[in-house]
Amino acid sequence: MATYCIENEYLYAEFVAKGAECIRLYHKENEIEYIWNADPNYWGRHAPILFPTVGRLHDNRYQLYGKTYRLSQHGFARDMEFKVRHQEATCITFVLKDTIETQRLYPYHFELLVTYELQEHTLRVSYQVMNLSDETMYFGIGGHPAFNIPLTSDTTFEDYRLTVKTTGERYRYPLEGPYVLANQSYKEVPLFDEPVTHELFKNDAIIYETPGDTEIKLFNWKNKHQISLHYKDCQFVGIWSPYPKKAPFICIEPWNGIADTTTHHGDFSQKFGIQSLPKQELWTMHYAISVQ
Repeated sequence: MATYCIENEYLYAEFVAKGAECIRLYHKENEIEYIWNADPNYWGRHAPILFPTVGRLHDNRYQLYGKTYRLSQHGFARDMEFKVRHQEATCITFVLKDTIETQRLYPYHFELLVTYELQEHTLRVSYQVMNLSDETMYFGIGGHPAFNIPLTSDTTFEDYRLTVKTTGERYRYPLEGPYVLANQSYKEVPLFDEPVTHELFKNDAIIYETPGDTEIKLFNWKNKHQISLHYKDCQFVGIWSPYPKKAPFICIEPWNGIADTTTHHGDFSQKFGIQSLPKQELWTMHYAISVQ
């Protein structure tokens, strides 16, 4: 499988065309691998891109314009071959366009650009969605990067702490199975600052609505090595590890989209958290992974 690489003085990053997925983020001085190795005994992916939906749809189905379509969890982009649009030493852009195959699943003409850029100790990720159809396009999109925890041999999974900080109001959305529990009186929750345990994920992903400037950080008290994910334009974040497996990684997932609610009726245009994009317009999303 062909790989594509970018690097700077501090970091080396590697990608594959399938899903435009980041498969390595390596710190040259620290000699630390930050991205999960996709061991299938735990979870066989590294950092998939979720598009054109985030999470699970009821019965893997939805309706648009009087028709019913089938779409599996997290959509199809993660399993499709992207093409390289542009590459420089520290930056690479992948592109995915609609095909006859995608139109059977999702009735839009679109272009999805994924750009990765290294800036010092940070990998910046951007998604650009172009609606090439003649009607409003509805979609969800998000990242699903998995990070090795522990990062070093002198620390354990339980040595790490997880913090979530945002300048906006933050609400937590509980799940019932794979769906967002509807008809709840969601209340603003305080700053999250907890020791990491596998039991944190016994009810599946921890999901927050996080408008505004948001930072999620994984760090430990034994050394300086840590991971920080930062964004300003993502509506939600999911934090996940596959309980009850004692998997040595945690995913931090910035989303603009979310799973169906338990009471959703199937109309994709009315789905909770859905994005809408008028014809011939461009939509963007950015997040940054900083490591040390």
